[in-house]
This record gives sequence, structure tokens and C-alpha cells, in this order.
Amino acid sequence: MIYETNEQHFSVFKDECIKWIKFFGITEWEIFFVHETYEDGCRAACYTKHLHKIAHLALNKRQDVCEPITDESIKKSAFHEVCELLLSSITFIALDEEIPHHERQGLTESETHKVIRRMENSIFNHVELEG
Repeated sequence: MIYETNEQHFSVFKDECIKWIKFFGITEWEIFFVHETYEDGCRAACYTKHLHKIAHLALNKRQDVCEPITDESIKKSAFHEVCELLLSSITFIALDEEIPHHERQGLTESETHKVIRRMENSIFNHVELEG
């Protein structure tokens, strides 16, 4: 079923994205928020121009989903798209066939450890350890 998102949904999406961007300390990207219609029916999307470190985090105006749109589903979509941005450098390097394989391997490993360090500095430091 097709559900429409409105300006209130977009505001929730944007605020939630900003919360997670700050939480993960994603400061190296210029980020724009977009509320447009995408024909694939997705809830949201992350588009990057990796070399220029520009990202568009987009909420789809027309979502083809099973259940009505809620603030929780919007928040989950925002978290998902910020995580895609967080991992986008790994994807970019892994898929760039112009980089020789042995270099891609080292760059991918390096980017993976950057993400792990970022998660150590955010998630690990904010979660109370048990045991």
C-alpha cells in the first residue's frame, strides 16, 4: 500500500538523522536533507558523492510499505540512512575497480577500522557494560 509522508514526518526524519550524526561524530560530510518522491517506493535513501564528501539523506514522499507510517518507523529509517552514510566509504572503496585489488584490500581494512573506532567512541562509551 502507498502511504504519503508529510512535513511533520520530514521534521522527525531530519531531527533523528541529526541526532545520530552527532552521536557517531560524523563531521567530515556536508549533509543535505531531502523530502522527495522516489518511484522505487523505498522509505528513505542515502546518496553520496564520496570524493566531495557530500551526502543527501532523503525521506520518500510516497512509501510502498505494509503498515501506516509512524514516528517510530521514520526514526528507524533515519537511523538506517545514517548507518549507510557511516559505512559508505567502505562500500565506495570495495566497489572501485580502478583501485588495484591489493590496495583496495588495505583501504577497505583501514576504513573498517575507522568505523570500529568511531563506534568505540560512541556506542561503547555510552552503553553500560554488564558483568
